[in-house]
Amino acid sequence: LKSMLKAITIVGVSSSAFGDFVVGHGELWNARLFTDFLKASGLGNAKMVDAREVLVVEPSEQDTVEVDYEDSSKNLDLWHERNVSQPEDGNFPIVVTGFIAKRRT
Repeated sequence: LKSMLKAITIVGVSSSAFGDFVVGHGELWNARLFTDFLKASGLGNAKMVDAREVLVVEPSEQDTVEVDYEDSSKNLDLWHERNVSQPEDGNFPIVVTGFIAKRRT
């Protein structure tokens, strides 16, 4: 991020892709901080979900994205299997990043 900001300062121009990069990282930092805040406030079982691990999208023709619900649902099930070992573990706050996802590979 630091080197990207330096390059923009030198060139004097930014792109929407760079803006998306910054916003996406802001989402990650915010989710991590809020999850840590919840834990420090007595909700020690709070968990963070990086949406890139779950949400799968494809670009659409209208400069938006289309969600691949089938793959995203499978990824959410996998996240749940890895992070919830007992039924009683399922009662915890979940902080999910916004704005970011991953493209189908």
